[in-house]
Amino acid sequence: MVVKRRNQIKNNSVLNTDSYDRRKYNSLKEKSNELKIIEKKASMPNFDALMGDIWASLFKTSPELCDKASKGLEGNRAMIERIMSDEFYEKIRPSTKLDSLMSALSSIRFSEKVSDWIKEEQKTNEEMKEKMERLQEEQQSKGKGKAERVRNAEQALQQALEDAVNQNGEGIASAFQKACDEATEQKKKVEDLFGYNAGNGKPQLANVPFEEQLKLAELIKRKPNLKKIADWAGRFKVIARKKQKSKHKESLSRNGITVGNDIENMLPAELLMYSSKLTKLDFLRRYAEQQTLMYDRKGKEQLGKGPIVVCLDESGSMKKMKEISKGFTLALMMVAKMQKRDFAIVSFSSAAYSTEYPKGKISSVELGKFASSFLDGGTEFKKPLNLVQSIISKSTYSKADIIFITDGSASLDEYTVKNFNAFKDKKEAKMLSLIIGENENDMALKKVSDKVVKITNFTDDAAFEAFEI
Repeated sequence: MVVKRRNQIKNNSVLNTDSYDRRKYNSLKEKSNELKIIEKKASMPNFDALMGDIWASLFKTSPELCDKASKGLEGNRAMIERIMSDEFYEKIRPSTKLDSLMSALSSIRFSEKVSDWIKEEQKTNEEMKEKMERLQEEQQSKGKGKAERVRNAEQALQQALEDAVNQNGEGIASAFQKACDEATEQKKKVEDLFGYNAGNGKPQLANVPFEEQLKLAELIKRKPNLKKIADWAGRFKVIARKKQKSKHKESLSRNGITVGNDIENMLPAELLMYSSKLTKLDFLRRYAEQQTLMYDRKGKEQLGKGPIVVCLDESGSMKKMKEISKGFTLALMMVAKMQKRDFAIVSFSSAAYSTEYPKGKISSVELGKFASSFLDGGTEFKKPLNLVQSIISKSTYSKADIIFITDGSASLDEYTVKNFNAFKDKKEAKMLSLIIGENENDMALKKVSDKVVKITNFTDDAAFEAFEI
């Protein structure tokens, strides 16, 4: 239902916007390359004001239409009134209201569709076509009174837009719903890439600056392969969270006797004392004072552990698994973030390169680079293992975890094997190697790994052992 507000229109807005709203939208436009491009390509006067009102209708707590539109804003008002009166608008509002990212993405996607719709109307709608041609003529004309003639032509075009919206309201409503659906999917991909909180599984976007979120969302739109990586990362992160949660429960072992009043961990002897009339009062006194005997259950300490290093094969044969392997790697990065451990990726083929991410944190720019890069070429194991030693050596902590992922084979000389194993022992590091496919030549990795697991692909249950580090 559209609520009308009795106030004067200011700054070309058809809504009850104020200086705070205008500053916030202008800040969004400064950060969004997409909004700038849409505005630049728009073929409608006051389209920038329409984009601002689309955003305000989604972001504001209580957006309200002004009584009537000023001259030159009739089409804008008709457009905003149409979407605010739509049933879907009421459904989507809880997810856009005061949500900077969702309101921004929905505004961008809908502004884009509205701009395309207007251009199509200007080609097929006779009234719109005529008014557009007149405006173009006046803009190219010369002589006294040009400014007024252009202004009148713009107002006439806005009135034609109002008529077009009123005649084709269903098309606008359909475009709005599609835009919001696309924005919802975009936001989900951003959440998948930036990760989720370990405890409740909620997105970690609250810890990420809005500009970083928006940059990544726009990057996902431009790079289809990043969208695929986000899909896989989202799936693998769900599995990784479950593995870590299960591991935490299993690590809660009985490590001796302590005192307290946790009934679940209470010694059987204490429960017998409660059941006896002779000792029941003594038990209740000690229970109230938290002095009853109970098992001491303590989880294994996660702090103070060395980095997680993923050696990811980017040789030519891995190209067909590029997106899924990178999604798998990002899920491992989430584990590092959960455990507050440094994270590093060693990409290798016949060459090897490393990138380090303190405490498992990655920026939108870094995600873009990671998604678009791929080495190609042959396979060599010695160079990535040398980089692993360099990375772990810089850490003040021991107990590093190395995940080596490959579908190929390579030889390792005895000196490299001996040197690497001695290094692992010194730093208390562990190495799990995942060998993908039918490759039977795993002798080199067996010599330097604590465990070698053969998998058909990344969705094999055996591959998920990597998430238990």
